[in-house]
Amino acid sequence: VYLSLADIDANKHIRILLERGFHISPNPDVRNKFKSFLQRWKLKVDYMIPFVNELGYSAKYHGYFMADALYLKDTKKYIWFDATNDSYLKQVTPAGSYDKWKENIGNVAVKYPLPAFSLIYALSAPLLQLIDLSTMFVHFYGNSSRGKTLLLQLATSTHANAIDPNVGGNSYIQNWNTTNAGLENMARLFNGSIGVFDELHMCDDKQFAQSIYTICSGSSKTKATGNGNAQKKHDWKFLALSSGEQSGFEKLSRSNITFATLGRASRFVDVLVKNQIFTDFDGNELESIESEKLATKLKEECGLNFGHAGRDFVQQLLNLADSQEQLKKLIEQEMSIMFDKLTAGLTLKNQERRVMRNFAMIAVAGNFAVMFDILPMTEEQVFATVSHVRNIWLKEMEHFHSQKAKSEDYTVMLKRWLAKNINKFSALTDPEPKNNCKGYYQLLARGVKSNLYLLTSDSFYEVFGDSKISDVSTELVSKNILIPLLDDDGNLKRYQKSYRVSSIAGTDGYPAPVRLYTIDMGILNSYHDNDDDHGIDDYDADDDARHHSTMSDVSQQQIMDMMKKMFTEMSK
Repeated sequence: VYLSLADIDANKHIRILLERGFHISPNPDVRNKFKSFLQRWKLKVDYMIPFVNELGYSAKYHGYFMADALYLKDTKKYIWFDATNDSYLKQVTPAGSYDKWKENIGNVAVKYPLPAFSLIYALSAPLLQLIDLSTMFVHFYGNSSRGKTLLLQLATSTHANAIDPNVGGNSYIQNWNTTNAGLENMARLFNGSIGVFDELHMCDDKQFAQSIYTICSGSSKTKATGNGNAQKKHDWKFLALSSGEQSGFEKLSRSNITFATLGRASRFVDVLVKNQIFTDFDGNELESIESEKLATKLKEECGLNFGHAGRDFVQQLLNLADSQEQLKKLIEQEMSIMFDKLTAGLTLKNQERRVMRNFAMIAVAGNFAVMFDILPMTEEQVFATVSHVRNIWLKEMEHFHSQKAKSEDYTVMLKRWLAKNINKFSALTDPEPKNNCKGYYQLLARGVKSNLYLLTSDSFYEVFGDSKISDVSTELVSKNILIPLLDDDGNLKRYQKSYRVSSIAGTDGYPAPVRLYTIDMGILNSYHDNDDDHGIDDYDADDDARHHSTMSDVSQQQIMDMMKKMFTEMSK
């Protein structure tokens, strides 16, 4: 029976004991003496079983709380973790043989850069809580049957049960099909370790951006208990891995490209798995039959031998210093040297330089793993492995900047064209034809932000005629600037919607239906005001200045003149 000092001080210990079958004397004196006895009772530390509700590094003990034990420099002490249940303990408790893990997993994976990086990345997780870096993701993406899930299994095997999630129910690897509340609960359990998510396509497009925000924010939302009091907030810092067939940038863009900011792209590091994962540094791949055999063998081993390497790493790491301050100083000294090596000769934006600190931390952890005799590599091989993945990511960032620039160019083109031609728009309900009409506008009862510009096909081609219209339309839809026609299932039917235009007579005696491109006026005029990730991202100052300096917004007077016309039409 566990009685905390807080329970005793609050007189909750009587209820706890009664619920466990004890019989307590009703005599107040006896109860008071019993309470006094409990408060004075001193246990030897060697026999104490600490109760914890947060996992991760503990400065008090200079150790790491994991769900199965408190790991110190040279020993471990059993604990009681309040979120522990049988299934979770099966996921995180080491199993099999450490020697077999080294022989059948570690020794094999280090021969190939992506598998080697997975192991090093997972081992670097404990360093995160000791230095000033935040939660981040590495996301492996590419076509199916490349070995992306196996990369997650290799990483997981250092800390927990790494059986294929499609095969074993006790796998530590999670699927992306969870709610934000579920993510918060998982983040608490991942604290100080790794979080692993497979099958990105299972996450709802609209929820994905919020999921990244939730995880990378580092703390849970404040919630009320049944009596109205605020629940305890939980904090976390961990390294996460993810896999899927689409990139994080593509996933963000499907929801709304305003979410695909540099800050989010930097926290969700996309790594393209172009070839199968058993490809060496020179691009040489194993033969398909040999590759399949190796993948099958590694998958089997990941479900048999796991959890030892991460705990060995933690204990040897703690032996490098006597306190968090000393350990932090040592790690940051090594990171500074590695950061200079990784960034030499590169031109990087501020956010990208921050990610390079994460890469430096990963490389330092790799060197520690070599020093601790966990991975059979040299420091030169560790640097080559981390640099390999860094280069893949930098290519992804080139694509990111290119797509963002293209996307912003479309917005700029549309805004400039509207500023120039706004007086050539007619109210949708105006029965009088207008010469050289470029389009129409519609005032909806819900308010100004729902007002619409309705462009004719000729006008749309006039704005974007030099670009592929389908690409333009896709980009504008992803920004919620262009509102397409959807079917009953919410899928895209076409980019134009049909409207009755009062100034054009139809054959049925009513205004003629015309297909028009629907532009949301409110989103268009506030687009760049919302293209920020306040709370988790630090937007580059040079980027921000460039955005605002290139925007040619519709003038306030033009908007006022147009609104007067709209209200006149409404009064009719």
